[in-house]
Amino acid sequence: MICFTISAQQRDTNTKQWSSGMLSWEDFQDTTNIKGVSSILKTNLGIDIEKTKEGNTKTIRPRAYAYIDRPQSRIVPSEKSDTLLRYYQATFDLLELYRRKLQNELNKGLTGIDAENEHRHYMQLYNEQCEKMAIETAKGKNQNKMREWELYIIQELRATPLSSTPLIQPRGFGYGIHIGFGAIFPIGDDLSNYFSPAWQFHLGLDFAYKRAHLLLDMAAGSTKMKQDLSITYDKGTQETTWIKGQHPSYSQFSVALGYEMIDNKHFSMMPFIGGTQTEYSRVLDRQGQDKVNIYKNDFNITAGINFDYRFSTIVSLVPSFWFGHHEMFTSSIRTRIYINYGKYDFMLKGVQLGFSVSYRGFGRLLKISQN
Repeated sequence: MICFTISAQQRDTNTKQWSSGMLSWEDFQDTTNIKGVSSILKTNLGIDIEKTKEGNTKTIRPRAYAYIDRPQSRIVPSEKSDTLLRYYQATFDLLELYRRKLQNELNKGLTGIDAENEHRHYMQLYNEQCEKMAIETAKGKNQNKMREWELYIIQELRATPLSSTPLIQPRGFGYGIHIGFGAIFPIGDDLSNYFSPAWQFHLGLDFAYKRAHLLLDMAAGSTKMKQDLSITYDKGTQETTWIKGQHPSYSQFSVALGYEMIDNKHFSMMPFIGGTQTEYSRVLDRQGQDKVNIYKNDFNITAGINFDYRFSTIVSLVPSFWFGHHEMFTSSIRTRIYINYGKYDFMLKGVQLGFSVSYRGFGRLLKISQN
């Protein structure tokens, strides 16, 4: 978008911002010798992306700036005078006034086309005012009118103070994802006699409203048989044996509700409870026949607690490219401790104790208001 194009020129000698000080004739550097033009000050409003950091929180917001384009600003030596320089300074001060007005609009959280329209609107007002001042003051030669315009600009600048950072509040809705690794340990004689701990890959989604969270998680890994286990399949008509030393797969998919009991800048704690589908499985390769997946599965209770260490938060007042909203995105290291209960048959049941460590990214929409 034009309004949010960052120009590298503002950091080099080709431009001068209003905040950099008063104009001088050294700021007029045009060497193109435009025919018929003896003096011109090329001014514009730009929008940059400002990044500030406090602790582990980085804030990104659009910042309007008033600047002159030095290579396109021209003065021939014979035209230099204090009167003309004073006039050009007044036009530059007038541009700062409209920059402040534009910044106030940006601080309201304007997005996309609305921000572009405000940029065009204030540039149009500025150009109209410049044209009016040029006529009334004869480009600074009418001293009385020049003083009137300078007084008007000073009063307007005082009435339009420099904008402060807007008040930012997270909205209720949030969404996130986490990805990591962990392990689950069978507990009790039934499961632990047959299966070793299973090392797993974890992936999960998180949908939140305020402190309440809907957690969707899946994990997959591999375990090892500690002794032979007879398994029936095909509705009990067939039987096979998982032999000691073989590596069945272990997977789980859970749906749970969590609530953030502790929620601050650096840390959160969320207990949760729900249901989980757990499964031990192994593909049986039957000679001369199709392969078949042999499994033991169960849907039962899961419960646990999430501990999140928040190491980075980005608050963006720049609209999202896809949806145009404003967002706060938090990166965390999540440690999860949980238990699953499984009852695979009347002889094979028990509790599984699990843990995982993962990266969690969580976004929450923002509400922006003026201080």
